[in-house]
Amino acid sequence: MHSTASPVPGAQDGRRRPSSTLTSFVGRETEIGGLVSLLERDGVRLITITGRSGAGKTRLALEAAGRTAQRFPGGAVFLGIDGFDDAALVLSMVAAALDLRLVGGVDPEDALRRALRYTPTLLIADDLDALPGAAAVLADLVEVSAGTVILATAAAPLRLPGEQVLRLAPLPESPAVALFAARAGAVDHAFSLTDDNVEAVRELCRRLDGLPLAVELAAARAATLSPAAQLAMLERAGTLDLGPRRRGGRIASLEADDGRERHADLRAAIGWSHRLAGDRAQVLLRRMGIFEGSASLEALEAVCAGPGCTAGELLDALMELVDIHLVEPVREDAGGGFRLLPTIAEFACEQLDPAGERESTEAAYIEHVMTVAAATRAVRDAERVNALAREQENLHAVLAKLVERGDTARGLTLAADVAPLWERHGYFPVTRSWLDRLIADAEAAEAAAAGSIPTEPHSRALSWSVLLDAQHEAATEHRAEVTRRVEAAVRLARESGSAVTLLLAFSATLGALFVTRDLAGAIGAAQEGLVLATATGDPRWTTEFEAVSAMVAQQAGDIPTAVALGTAALDRARVGGYSDPFLRVGWMMSVLPPDTEGLPPDVPTHAELLAVATEAGDVAAQTWLRGGEAFRCMIAGRTAEGAQWAVETLELARRTGSWFGGALPMVALVLPAAAAGDYATVARLHATVSRVQAAVATAISGHTDRYFPLVAAARVGMGPGAFDRVLSESMAAGWDANLRAAEAYARSLLRPVALPEPTTPALAMVPAPAHAPAGGLELGDGPEHLTPRELDVLHELARGHTNNEIAEHLGMRPKTVMHHSVSIYAKLGVRGRAEATAWAFRNGLMGSDD
Repeated sequence: MHSTASPVPGAQDGRRRPSSTLTSFVGRETEIGGLVSLLERDGVRLITITGRSGAGKTRLALEAAGRTAQRFPGGAVFLGIDGFDDAALVLSMVAAALDLRLVGGVDPEDALRRALRYTPTLLIADDLDALPGAAAVLADLVEVSAGTVILATAAAPLRLPGEQVLRLAPLPESPAVALFAARAGAVDHAFSLTDDNVEAVRELCRRLDGLPLAVELAAARAATLSPAAQLAMLERAGTLDLGPRRRGGRIASLEADDGRERHADLRAAIGWSHRLAGDRAQVLLRRMGIFEGSASLEALEAVCAGPGCTAGELLDALMELVDIHLVEPVREDAGGGFRLLPTIAEFACEQLDPAGERESTEAAYIEHVMTVAAATRAVRDAERVNALAREQENLHAVLAKLVERGDTARGLTLAADVAPLWERHGYFPVTRSWLDRLIADAEAAEAAAAGSIPTEPHSRALSWSVLLDAQHEAATEHRAEVTRRVEAAVRLARESGSAVTLLLAFSATLGALFVTRDLAGAIGAAQEGLVLATATGDPRWTTEFEAVSAMVAQQAGDIPTAVALGTAALDRARVGGYSDPFLRVGWMMSVLPPDTEGLPPDVPTHAELLAVATEAGDVAAQTWLRGGEAFRCMIAGRTAEGAQWAVETLELARRTGSWFGGALPMVALVLPAAAAGDYATVARLHATVSRVQAAVATAISGHTDRYFPLVAAARVGMGPGAFDRVLSESMAAGWDANLRAAEAYARSLLRPVALPEPTTPALAMVPAPAHAPAGGLELGDGPEHLTPRELDVLHELARGHTNNEIAEHLGMRPKTVMHHSVSIYAKLGVRGRAEATAWAFRNGLMGSDD
């Protein structure tokens, strides 16, 4: 008799498969839907499921067989190919599986063809690529059998006519977490996902690449080790030795053990695929392990190809690794290139030492990364700087290596080359961990042996440390240090003889003006810099110094010079497409009174400036421009829209550490607070604004005529003593706490409104909770029964934020967030986060942008 629709024992390989799986099928509904659709399509004769060992290929095939039982009258036959060494034996295996009785003199292959012709069968050929020639034998067997289909699993496509390929990638985060929870619950009935462990489970699944085998192996330990403890163990010992628990020397598995060695642990699973790769592909893989992030084809040629390897041979090896799922292509919208998942990268790096290639590969990697970073050295070109964002992981990895090795000269060079990326994308806090350490090391080296550190990278690093550090609150605490660094940068730049390095040092002198308050020094740097920039013949530097010279003239009160230089800078910036000077001088000129003599009619509007900043990917500029939009909306009486801009700006200011960007929305929020008679809020906001203004004199430039009268009136209305007490308490609370308090106040003003373009998807607006629809609430109590803090927490929950993220956003402890969550669930009559999120959307608490 033929086999049933359930998997049946293999014919001659001695293995047995359960007639049904013992655990639920988790996380592959999209793939199973696509596979079932293929199996039910007329004319499809060969389907190959490819993927890494441990990705769940066999399990997916068995699940699909069960769901398409009616499609195959002959049932489903499982053929375990692994372990056979002769493709001719495949026919005997199929015949035995079909329980075919052969009559003497009848050719076995003809008998098989006739049997399959009249009873279409699903042949599940597991590991079909493990035996050369077996795929061709089976394909030829079913060629004349209408309705019989081969469903194969393989590391790579079989490259046979008519083949349909389903690439099985690792599980995304949510299905991987669900799989862990299901399998952990099977071995420990007390286990469940909670607010306390869900982050650890997510991180564990990420560390394991979302590989079902790895996730299940980790889940099998749930009764012994918590997810957090497993993470700590992986940090100490790595992931590759993660294998099934053993009991008395035998594997204790959730499923019937199939005895395949490649599933013994992750190293064996990856090694199985690795053995399928050719020699050149194996060389490429181990060298790719040195990359922290993705690698472009150019990077692979520079670091991994080696002598004698042509571009074509490298590409062939790369495609081979992609085919067997050891290398993952990166989408173009994510930067493009190729990458290794963490466990494969760990495996690849292990191969470098036995091959004797670690030192040479690391040297090539460092050299390539430094060459890429050096493209930004001449001038801050937006396109070049943004290109570095795709290399950020590699840049930081190499910088860490150089610092760890004490290679201060190259470390200074790389840090200064990466600094434009930190500036544009608002990574200001990064400067303290890299530039300060390197500058201290350089000064120590100089003290020990004069002239040991090259002057050019030393000067550039000092200049960038000043330009970036001026964005921090702490800049006011070391004004003398900023002044010292500016002077040292200029001195070293002059010694280096590099015009570009000296121009950067002058830029730092000008950028530090609002910290050092050295207006005379800034005027001198602007004048000398403009002459030098013009002499270089580079229109970018000329435009840059026209812009900064205009801003210095404005600070000095020389408005005619500021307007003349600013107009010239705007014209050059528009022609050349130079976003940096356009944004800076455009902002300066936009806050000048409209009747200023000589002011051109085409001064960019705030909307135009924001559009340029958004297109250029300039996060730092977006921060202060959005703060300006908040103020403009508040002035116009559009309070809800202004509050949305304020929320967005404050979130950016918290992420980037931009002191200037954080002050502007607080200035804007004073307007509605004063209008509502909320004088305590005015005092709290002014506490931060006054601190920023004390350090950065232009923090509220253009708004003083409206701002200070409101603050003075609030002080009178509240009473000077009470106002000053709140002011003092808020000053003592610290920068971050005040940012959070301002954001909470801004959120209280929100209403669901659409924000005008341009907006950035990653900075979507967050409308405030609205009232429930007229039809009434579907579950539990209404929003009026939730406290304002609970409404804030619910809104963050529904946006998909974790407890830690919510705690950070709302300024509370994660345990407090958990207590609020429990209260919310009880009041709404829901069972957890998912139902609470559904409730929030059904009842109008979330807008279309959420």
